[in-house]
Amino acid sequence: PNPSPTPHLHLLLGQRSSISAVVATIPPPTFSAIASLNADQLYRIQDAPQEATITITNGPAPFMCTGLRIETPTARSGGSGEGAGTNGGENSSGIRATCPIPGEQKVFPGLQVTMDVVAGSAKDVLTLPISAVEGRFQSGFVYVPNPDGGEPAKKAVTLGLTDGKVVEIVEGIDESQ
Repeated sequence: PNPSPTPHLHLLLGQRSSISAVVATIPPPTFSAIASLNADQLYRIQDAPQEATITITNGPAPFMCTGLRIETPTARSGGSGEGAGTNGGENSSGIRATCPIPGEQKVFPGLQVTMDVVAGSAKDVLTLPISAVEGRFQSGFVYVPNPDGGEPAKKAVTLGLTDGKVVEIVEGIDESQ
């Protein structure tokens, strides 16, 4: 288990300090893995799962964390202290995925982590590279070859899951097209 938090004072008794100076730090009793997200990634995790797989760089084997939360600037909680690690550094959107580290995992502040979030899966579905589709979420367009050899025809399609490389085509064209 993680050791108990130990407060650290930065001032001596009676010492003066400036306004907004840090006078003490209290480590959190638990740690969380934190991954910065950009707004585009939110389209891929509309129905965020409750768990994620955490891999610590040069650490123990990957493990599951439960209680995954997606925090946006307007929905961000008051904060529970430092995270065990971050993925992707700071971003201007302030959107992040946070998942508590299980108590039996040995972690330290500032560890580099990878957080794998599986927001859905599909088997035996029609997919196209994202470069072949206009749009990435719910609806889009693809261009299908004209059987007469003329200009390709623009077809509306309904989109499903994407991993950022390929996108599922739910409706609008079939495999033969």
